[in-house]
Amino acid sequence: MDDTQFMQSFDQYVDLLVEKKGLDSLPDDKKDRLKEEIKKTLIEEFNKEVLRQLPEDKLDEFEQILDDDSKTIEDAGVVIKSAGLDMGEILKTVLESFQKMFLGEAPAENDSANDAGAEDVNAESAEKEAENE
Repeated sequence: MDDTQFMQSFDQYVDLLVEKKGLDSLPDDKKDRLKEEIKKTLIEEFNKEVLRQLPEDKLDEFEQILDDDSKTIEDAGVVIKSAGLDMGEILKTVLESFQKMFLGEAPAENDSANDAGAEDVNAESAEKEAENE
């Protein structure tokens, strides 16, 4: 999965979430800010989930990629794949978990990607901020 495909996946997913939540009638500027905040949160949650699953010997390498603006999603994918992890599965897990939280559905009991504290605050505050502005 290259950078463009990865970001398009997030963009399409965010559009769908905003529509499912009934927020697509927000003014465009508020809706755009909300979408950017959701996308930012999803990317952060994806990175956290990768960090949770990576073996110790790959953590430094992955963190260096995250800190280096010249590195791409493809660079991160190489590290993820070399660790035996499936980037698509991690993405699916994060998106499903976030959707449950954002739409107010009950999370699965063993949902490892549902970091309830940070995700709940980020999504709720983004939604309220967009509605109030």
